[in-house]
Amino acid sequence: MNKRKITYSMFFILLFTLAVIGGSNQAAQAMFSNQPINEQELNQVETAPNEDQLGLDQTAATIDVWIVQEYEIDIYATAYIECHVLNLFDFDVSVDIEVWIQYNNGSTFLIYTESKVLHPYLEYIFTVNHSFTLLGYHLAVLKVIDVIQVVEYSTECQWYVYDGFVEYSLYQEFEAQVGIEVNMTVFIQNGYAIDKYYYFEILLDDGLGPVQIFEDTVLIAAYGIYIVDIPWIFIVGGYYDVILRIYDLLAEKEYFDYCYWEVYDGFIDIIIEQNYETWVGTEER
Repeated sequence: MNKRKITYSMFFILLFTLAVIGGSNQAAQAMFSNQPINEQELNQVETAPNEDQLGLDQTAATIDVWIVQEYEIDIYATAYIECHVLNLFDFDVSVDIEVWIQYNNGSTFLIYTESKVLHPYLEYIFTVNHSFTLLGYHLAVLKVIDVIQVVEYSTECQWYVYDGFVEYSLYQEFEAQVGIEVNMTVFIQNGYAIDKYYYFEILLDDGLGPVQIFEDTVLIAAYGIYIVDIPWIFIVGGYYDVILRIYDLLAEKEYFDYCYWEVYDGFIDIIIEQNYETWVGTEER
């Protein structure tokens, strides 16, 4: 009897020991196993509830793009006026500069005024801007007044101003030239076999009588030619007779040649050039 009790007791102790050892091995295998983790089970644990689970509007939650439109309205049309004033004199010129805007309804506005000393052969450049408050065709005028000679030069342009929604700025360049420079090239050829002295002069006649603008006495060699450039600046436009007179001081003979010029206002940028070619003497065959 005692032996059976001991045997049963040992049997139960053995089963208990095996059960404890078996559970420890399974735990160790679970801890040190190289098998991958079940991602589905992991996600089921760590993922937060989605919008459907929370009862939110999924369509509204995914809108993250905005359509942007910028509107730009220019109420007035702005003009940038670049003005060029060129002094062709070889001395300083004091001028009053004015820029005027004349609207198509007859109203006139002085938008810029300045007193300036223009240096010889230099160009003065300045910029004026104006915002038109009326649509249609308008006139812009640049005036340059020589305060010493009391001579006024002016130029103008016409603009068409669209409504206030135009995106570009109107631009007009003015070029004013104070005085018109003429380069007169004179050719005098001596047709004699001897050296001779000649006196010559240049005359301008605007209808009120000739005025001398140049004179000189030169010695021209036999069959030689004399060439000289004579600059002259017209202050007032109009029509002129330009006369070249040559005097043979020894033979007391006079030769002359002339041409006819129309001089425009001071704002043209072309140079009027006239060549004189006069043959002094006659050739006999």
